[in-house]
Amino acid sequence: MGESCQAVRAQFEQTLKSVTEADPWLKEHPLEIAWTGGQFESGEIPQDHPLVQCCGACLQDLTGHAPAIEGITAGTDLRQLVNLGQIPSLLLGPGDVRVAHMPDEHVHITEVLTAARAYILIALRFLQDDLTMQ
Repeated sequence: MGESCQAVRAQFEQTLKSVTEADPWLKEHPLEIAWTGGQFESGEIPQDHPLVQCCGACLQDLTGHAPAIEGITAGTDLRQLVNLGQIPSLLLGPGDVRVAHMPDEHVHITEVLTAARAYILIALRFLQDDLTMQ
């Protein structure tokens, strides 16, 4: 988190270069590195950001337990909102990411209903100050 793709690639390549130089066989058979596919920089906001805190409190109020606050290893448009747009963002929704985009992908209807309630509650609470100032 917080590192550019270019910096991570450079560090990785330097580490492999150091390993190669220290190994006789690798010196004779140098590694070839090819960077293919999508490489995306991460996007994150602090766990103490008001949006994160609001979402966590709303989910706890609705479900009775605190939600897990964690990152994921997937490409999403969130990074564009955070990094380019400077818009605090997070991923929040029903379902199990382990079955996302799989042949047996599914979401329990109770989770969809909880998510809908959460979105309404989050919007009301997060915007409460703006609404009361008008």
